[in-house]
Amino acid sequence: TIAEEITLDVTARIVENLTITTNDVNFGKIVRGKEKREPDVSGMIYIDGESNSIVSLELQGNGEEMKNILNLYYKGIKNEENKIAYKEKFFRKNGEEVLLNSNGKLTLNLSDEGSEEISIKGSIQTNKNIELGNYEGVVSIRVKYLR
Repeated sequence: TIAEEITLDVTARIVENLTITTNDVNFGKIVRGKEKREPDVSGMIYIDGESNSIVSLELQGNGEEMKNILNLYYKGIKNEENKIAYKEKFFRKNGEEVLLNSNGKLTLNLSDEGSEEISIKGSIQTNKNIELGNYEGVVSIRVKYLR
C-alpha cells in the first residue's frame, strides 16, 4: 500500500481575562405624561481585556433580547399596563454613537491599552395615565472576545 504522512500544528494564544463594570442610569423625576430626553446620570460600561481585540457585548433587557428599548415596570414588577419605554443610546468616549445589531449586540474594538468605555443615555416618554411611583428595568451584559 502507498501511505502518506503529514503533520498539523496545534496552537493557542493565552490572553487577559475580560472584565466588565457598570454604573447605573438614573433619570430622576419625570412628570406624568411628559418626555425626558436625557438621564440625570448617564450609565457607563467599562471593559478591560487584551489590547486591540474585538469584543462583543450581548445585552438583555429584563431577561429578553434588547432592541434599543427597555421596558421599565412599576416597582420592577412586569405588568403591561404600568410600563414605560426607555429608548437607549450608546456612545463611545469620543461621542460617536454605537448601535445595537439586530441580535441586541454591540461589537467594539478595544484600545491599545485594552479598554473601552461606553456611556448609556437615551430618553423616556410617559403617558398621562401611568401609575405614580418608581419604575425599574434590568440590563444584563455579557462580553466575549470575537478575535
